[in-house]
Amino acid sequence: MAAVSWWTDERVDELRARVGRGETGTEICVAMNAISRNAVVGKIYRMRLGRPAPFAKVSNGARVRRPANPRPRIRKKVLRMADEPATPVFVHPKYFMQLKACDCRFPGPGSGMDMLYCGAPALEGRPYCLAHCRIAYDGKVRR
Repeated sequence: MAAVSWWTDERVDELRARVGRGETGTEICVAMNAISRNAVVGKIYRMRLGRPAPFAKVSNGARVRRPANPRPRIRKKVLRMADEPATPVFVHPKYFMQLKACDCRFPGPGSGMDMLYCGAPALEGRPYCLAHCRIAYDGKVRR
C-alpha cells in the first residue's frame, strides 16, 4: 500500500504560483496550511522552483577580512584561597577505608591498598584540606 502524499496536483500548482509571485517559504506555509515551513522549502528545492540568491562578485585582489578571534574567549574563574596558614601535610595519614566524608583525600605515598591519604579536615565543598587545595588548584595549566 503506497503512502498518500500531502502534495496533491492542486497543491503543487498553488505552490508554483506562490513561488512565482515571490512569496517566502513561511508565507506559503501559512497560506497553504502546510505541515511545516521545511516541507514547503524542501518541495521547492526538489522541484527546482527557487533559485539561491547570487553571491556578490569579489574581485581577485580583494580579501575577505575575518575577525582575529571568531570565538569569544571564556574566562576561567580563579579560585582564591584564604590567607590562613596551611596545616602541615600528612600529619595523620589514613588508608582509604578509614577516610570519612569530611577528610582530605589527597593521595600520598604507597600504591594500591597500601596508599595513604592526608586525612586532615577538608574545606567545605572541596575534597582536599587547605594545603592540598593550594597545590591542586594553583591555576596553572597542566600539560
